[in-house]
Amino acid sequence: NDIAKMDKILITGGLGLVGSHLAEAFNEMGKKVLVVDDLTTGRIENLKHVPKIDIRIENIDDEKSKLEIRKGRASFRSA
Repeated sequence: NDIAKMDKILITGGLGLVGSHLAEAFNEMGKKVLVVDDLTTGRIENLKHVPKIDIRIENIDDEKSKLEIRKGRASFRSA
């Protein structure tokens, strides 16, 4: 998949240090960013200042959740 052509981005662990920077960069590129994080080590404050990012606080360890959330999105795992 060519990331430049994809409009939707999923970042798991996106409230951590690396994930939040990825989310911010994709947001600045005009991508629709979904961040999923269970707050084990991530902090909501890392993206509080960034507009238009969808944040879901949940654990997506089970396959059903992963498949549902990943639909149509380029995925990055930073957890």
